[in-house]
Amino acid sequence: MLAALKTKIDADKMLTVPGSWASVNLDSDAILMLGQTYDVEMINGLAYLQKEGLIADGDTVGHIYVDSEFGQNGFLGATEYAKHHDINLIGAKISATDTDMTATITKLKADGVKAIALSVPPAATGSVAIQNQVQGLNVPLVGNNPAYAPTLLTDAAVEAGLENFYLVQSTAPVSTDIEKAKDLLEKYKGMSQDPPNIGTNMAYVWGLTYGQVLNTACEDGDMTRQGLLDARKKITSVTSDGLMGEQDLSDPGAPSTREAYILEADKAAEGGLSIVEDLHASDEAKEYKTPYQK
Repeated sequence: MLAALKTKIDADKMLTVPGSWASVNLDSDAILMLGQTYDVEMINGLAYLQKEGLIADGDTVGHIYVDSEFGQNGFLGATEYAKHHDINLIGAKISATDTDMTATITKLKADGVKAIALSVPPAATGSVAIQNQVQGLNVPLVGNNPAYAPTLLTDAAVEAGLENFYLVQSTAPVSTDIEKAKDLLEKYKGMSQDPPNIGTNMAYVWGLTYGQVLNTACEDGDMTRQGLLDARKKITSVTSDGLMGEQDLSDPGAPSTREAYILEADKAAEGGLSIVEDLHASDEAKEYKTPYQK
């Protein structure tokens, strides 16, 4: 959707926060992408696996990814990480509608992978989780933020397969000890009957950040569309009380933050996620340059 709209967004100078994080779209000042990009997420995810001793230099790692901006951008990050750690990265492209990962896991098992990275929709993640267990591969799985949905936990077989799945996210889940998250969760429950999920906190951070841009433009006396674009480049710090890492909006070609939460599926937690590792940016993520970064 962003790819289809980006030309008009850019031409109209309409500062836009997308629910999309492909760093290849950061060639426009009008795209206000908040959080890690998919490539940075994957670098942080693989760095976490290696820090925990789940993979090592020289290992073979599989990466199942959708053949789209999302998947390709995640694979770009995995490729960068693999290059620095002598990892044999085996890519497996799928379409967005593929939901049966039986053959893909069979091949990756034959290839001797020690872990599998996932830049796929949740349905594919569920199939991978089942096949990883059924076929006796049982390697750790690490996914970009769109790879998981709490509805996966309604299937007992998927839930069991997600025991060694890790999700890389820029935003804290709703079920944490973070005071701001607890406050938002209480307010959300008073407003909606829908089950809360990580999007609750994500949306709050988006609004908070866009609000800071508007305040800066107002202080500058220029609330035009160009004025908003100019204002965002002046903002080098946005704090969200631990919901997301400190954000710097001054370089439109760079991710606003490189810090990641590492999460795990947790049926007992509201929103279906709990924190495994607090906000942290790996050295590899800090050093990595996205395609349009200055």
